[in-house]
Amino acid sequence: MATDRPDDRAKRDRSGGQSCEATSGESRRPEKESSFSARVFKAIGILFDVHLQFAQREAKSDLARVMSGVVLLVVGLVFVGFALAVGHVGVVMWLNARRGLPLDSAVLAVLAGDLALATLALLIGRARLRRPFLKETRGLVRKTVSALTGA
Repeated sequence: MATDRPDDRAKRDRSGGQSCEATSGESRRPEKESSFSARVFKAIGILFDVHLQFAQREAKSDLARVMSGVVLLVVGLVFVGFALAVGHVGVVMWLNARRGLPLDSAVLAVLAGDLALATLALLIGRARLRRPFLKETRGLVRKTVSALTGA
């Protein structure tokens, strides 16, 4: 022991006083088990990576759908605001002067046209936002969990 190098003493101290050769024979079985568990964890990791990639792809397409729905809703609301603020006066004056409609009838006609267009834009926007989000990803995760749990 007096001729031990510092490296040998450190190895012996970590192994509980035994030499490295004595501990290496005992660790064969846990190495196989850890190898199996490492493969299982690697397979689960790969499975989750596939799920993540699928979810990202589906989220990208759903994001495009949501964005187009929001844009249509904003367009509908902007159109309502623009039409109410700028177009009403001119159209009411035109209906009154050129068509001979009384002032109150001209205002109601303009209002009806604006509401029809705004309703159309809002209905289309709402319909685009109605479908569930990440539908395929949730189904795939549900199948995977049921397969892993055996349910």
